[in-house]
Amino acid sequence: MFNSLNSDEMPLLDSDIISAKLYSNSGEDREDFNTKWSEFKKIILKLEESKITDIDSVLKQYMYIKRSQTKEYISEKGSVNVTTPGLRRYYTETNQQLLQSPLKLTAQLLKVAKIWLAIKDYSIIELCSKFNENINLYLISYLFRFDVDEITESLVTDYVENLLRLFSILELVDIGYSSSKFKTFLFGLNIKLVDKNISLSEIKEEISRHINKEWDKEEIEIEARNYTKNPLVFLNEYLACKESEQKFILPAKYEIEHIMPRSGKNIDRIREDAGIIDKEEFSEIVNKLGNKILLEEDINRSIGNAWFRSKIQNSVKERKGYKDSNFTLAKQIISDFGNQENPLWTVENIEERTNREAKRITDFIFG
Repeated sequence: MFNSLNSDEMPLLDSDIISAKLYSNSGEDREDFNTKWSEFKKIILKLEESKITDIDSVLKQYMYIKRSQTKEYISEKGSVNVTTPGLRRYYTETNQQLLQSPLKLTAQLLKVAKIWLAIKDYSIIELCSKFNENINLYLISYLFRFDVDEITESLVTDYVENLLRLFSILELVDIGYSSSKFKTFLFGLNIKLVDKNISLSEIKEEISRHINKEWDKEEIEIEARNYTKNPLVFLNEYLACKESEQKFILPAKYEIEHIMPRSGKNIDRIREDAGIIDKEEFSEIVNKLGNKILLEEDINRSIGNAWFRSKIQNSVKERKGYKDSNFTLAKQIISDFGNQENPLWTVENIEERTNREAKRITDFIFG
């Protein structure tokens, strides 16, 4: 059937090609291979349903692990070559000997999948999912050094927090992942991540040295004050939970809430009350870190002009306010304003809170 589809030029995924070649090479071990590959595919299906990862991503993650273990992208002089082959080329041409041992390769892929299955519900993994997807490559490279039953949420958190420091900078600066400050450094770091003899403290120290060498703390804090995207909103909640010794939990349903609304039928009045005429300036203000929190429900915009007072006085369960929210920063807003007779949320509040949250995130980044 595979040969028929292939000869008819029906487009096949890289995983289709690789699995077919593994099957073809399994020979006398075909029954064992079928059993292991079936187990692998069942786990992949669960991971896909949870939107955690897929089969091509697992193949790519193992490729990064294997290339790091063999140091094949490091020259004799120690320079790093970040050019990466495609999956099909890597498994069927560059490293085709992997396909000659179907049971061994399947066991390795199965281990990667089982790691994801074990960690998929950890809060720190849910936080990672909000950042650049390449973070998964370096997450799995480190965890692959452990047996699956050795992996705990504490172990994962201790490592991933360090990785998040670098990917938080990626959120803030005007250069992409392909920059040498990120991709080249991470490729070099991956050699250590897969090495069981390299301690986590050594990895943390290398990340810290790199961050302090390449970026200025004050400049990063300024970038955080001007940040208007969403991933760091999740990090901010995580850090607030950590400060208050609360567990960070991201429920299946949540919203990013703008305390000062960014839209709605009363937006002109709200903008006028805020003293901001220019729409672009208003958009920048309301999208800053200090004006965003996580909330279980999207607030009903029909609450009208008394928008902030209503939010403070009403419950999230009725889609009218922040009361009864389980999110730490929503509780903090209630604590700060809930007892005021006529609570107001102003541009000054946004700027003050933005400066505070920017400092929290920058302190985290620079350790």
